[in-house]
Amino acid sequence: MIEQEIEELIQALQDDDEDVRWDAAALGKIGEKAVPVLTQALQDDDEDVCYHVAVVLVGEIGERAVPALIQALQDEDVRYHAAFALRGSGGGSTCSDPSITG
Repeated sequence: MIEQEIEELIQALQDDDEDVRWDAAALGKIGEKAVPVLTQALQDDDEDVCYHVAVVLVGEIGERAVPALIQALQDEDVRYHAAFALRGSGGGSTCSDPSITG
């Protein structure tokens, strides 16, 4: 039953309605397993959805989301939102990759 609900939330991240996508960010409640899907959701066309996903990644998942967010910095489409989330997590301060930190 839970697996079906998770799959429905994953599919909802692709819905045409940004309110549905916003609500689907509740995937963060399942923890680290949601990181790949939520990191992908940082590419959403709606800035509010991207912001909310970034907040969920930091607020619900926290430090366990940092490696995926650091990787997301390499993607031009999600870089801004990944950096926002990292700033909120404090994770950027532990990044030793010179291509990211300069």
